[in-house]
Amino acid sequence: MTRPLVISITSLAALVVFPSAVLAQANIPTVSAVPGKNVCANSSGQIANAPAKVQVCLQQSTNFSHDTYTFTINGKTASQGIEDESTRGIPGTYQNMQTSLTCVPKLKAPEKVSDIMVRTYQRTMKISEDEARKLVIQQESTEVARQCTARVNDVVVLEVLFKLQ
Repeated sequence: MTRPLVISITSLAALVVFPSAVLAQANIPTVSAVPGKNVCANSSGQIANAPAKVQVCLQQSTNFSHDTYTFTINGKTASQGIEDESTRGIPGTYQNMQTSLTCVPKLKAPEKVSDIMVRTYQRTMKISEDEARKLVIQQESTEVARQCTARVNDVVVLEVLFKLQ
């Protein structure tokens, strides 16, 4: 099966070509994180007219310290940082090209919201019941995954959803 290509030209020397399937939401690979283990997703394409293997990895901590996210191209680190940095985007470079890795948290809302908490928020913050309920849901939501997007010269080269444990 032949896949259409996505091409972005920022200069003749910095051609970035990766299968467009990388960009389709339905085709985002899902990788389950394992505390203490390095888990990765891979893709292949071309960067600067040369074959390129890209990889995004998650090293999930085991002792409440930070998780580490790493974006590599042909085995060389292009961007690396902890989850707090990855939310805003971790900049980097590869062969004089700009790279970035952004990992957005995916949250799960609580199944039930305590009416006592809602009233407490409402009373102490002097806000409406609706606003208080939204705040309680926001405060009680838990992070269940991170959707990571790796880019070279603003072209998406890999997306992956890491399910957290």
